[in-house]
Formats: sequence, C-alpha cells, structure tokens
Amino acid sequence: MTGTWPPLDAAGTEAFDILARARAERRPCPPVRTILPPGDIDAAYAVQSAWVAGRLAAGDRVIGRKIGLTNAAVQAHRRGQRVGRTVHAWRRPPAAGRLADST
Repeated sequence: MTGTWPPLDAAGTEAFDILARARAERRPCPPVRTILPPGDIDAAYAVQSAWVAGRLAAGDRVIGRKIGLTNAAVQAHRRGQRVGRTVHAWRRPPAAGRLADST
C-alpha cells in the first residue's frame, strides 16, 4: 500500500495484503499478528491506518468505533499498569479502531 503514513514495512505490507485478500474473497484469514514483530504496537497501528485509508479511498465511511477492553492486557494498558515486564502508558486508545461501512 503506497501513500500511507506511517509507511508500511515488508511485514506490514504482507499483513495488509492478507487482510485485503480475505476481504475481497469474503473469507476469514489467520491472525496477522504472527506476521508483525511481537509486541510492536506501532506496526499494528500502521496496518490499521493503511486499512482505514484504503477503505475510505474506496468510498467507505466511518460509522463508529470499536475498543477492545475485554483483554486483561488492554485493561492494564488503559490504567497505565505493569503487565509482565511492560509498563503500559496511555499512548493511544487501547485496541481502538474505526468501523467502516461500504456504500
């Protein structure tokens, strides 16, 4: 995907392509987290940003947001607590994403 910010590296591009192919073929795909570097939140958000940009460019519109608070690590991230050896700070909304609707 070109023209996205932040730009996608090879792993991000592969993850994006898997998601795009699964959507085009209307089938589920395995989690792309296995492709991205372990724990690299920035890489995950870069793929998400590229996905949203691509969907908006295709004519979809944002119709809502999703936030994942059922995971203990995400809950700790939201509270700024330590999970394992990682201190989670309020850098971004935890596991947040925009929901798009095709018109």
